[in-house]
Amino acid sequence: MNVVVRTRSEPNAFVSSLRNTVLAIDPNQPITSVATMDEIMAGSIAQPRLSMLLMGLFGVLALLLAVVGIYGLLSYTVAQRTQEMGIRMALGARMTDVLSLVLKQGVVLILIGEAVGLRWRAGAYTVNANFAFRRDADGCADVCSGLRSADGRSTARMLSAGAPRDADRSVGSAQI
Repeated sequence: MNVVVRTRSEPNAFVSSLRNTVLAIDPNQPITSVATMDEIMAGSIAQPRLSMLLMGLFGVLALLLAVVGIYGLLSYTVAQRTQEMGIRMALGARMTDVLSLVLKQGVVLILIGEAVGLRWRAGAYTVNANFAFRRDADGCADVCSGLRSADGRSTARMLSAGAPRDADRSVGSAQI
């Protein structure tokens, strides 16, 4: 069973009064863990956050490998065409003409890589969308404490410190 308590101040200050209230309702129900809603939310998104971090790191690694690969391919191509470039310059080609020849070849490779990468990204978008988390302003605050006994009878109790909705500072939860 979970009990959610909304407080104006620090939620850990209400642990003893929460224990006393739960013991007044049912003396055989111990409170086993107390956590703020922020701690619960952080624990629930820890694994997806790690997955997104790893995907980002692998993306940066892939980008680095792509840059090194394009550099290697261009340097190999220039090394293969060194004699051709020397002959062109001996016949009157300007340095900018030879440079633009090499740069055009590099830009073509980059554009082809961009086209392929954008196509793959469109396919991977649905996979990444599963890791997106949104937390609206009232998403956690609207949970109320519905206690149920082991046989399913409702023993709903609202354990609230009486804080108005706009003045809430935090929301806490306890596992019973």
